[in-house]
Amino acid sequence: MRYQSKIDLWLAILLAGLSGLLIYSAYELLFSRPFAWTMLLSIMILMLVIYCIWLPFFSTQYWLSEHALEIRCMCFRWQIEFQHIQSMQTCVSFASAPALSIQRVEIIYVLNGLHESLQISPKERAVFCQHLAEKIALAKKPK
Repeated sequence: MRYQSKIDLWLAILLAGLSGLLIYSAYELLFSRPFAWTMLLSIMILMLVIYCIWLPFFSTQYWLSEHALEIRCMCFRWQIEFQHIQSMQTCVSFASAPALSIQRVEIIYVLNGLHESLQISPKERAVFCQHLAEKIALAKKPK
């Protein structure tokens, strides 16, 4: 099952404003002086920055596969097997994470004997937590 990341309105407004400023800068750069190749290079860099700003909005997803929780954000990937997940809890945090909302789910898991945690922000948090709890229970069930 695939879950999209919840996106906070304040974050979308902030990034839209930043993108608007960058587009305005590119416009001013293009039409305020005679053409130069360095100007074209600067505009291309500005467009690349705008692309990088918006990329997480379209690429942050959470997958519940048969054996693991898979988290994808831009070029980053995490795969946490259900049997390694110790607990999960809802939280509110501004910490850096593959999440586009401050309303998050913190996943605590063991990796190579060390306790790790990762925060994610699925759009349907309650449904996601229920499905994840079911997957964890199945993975930890004695065979």
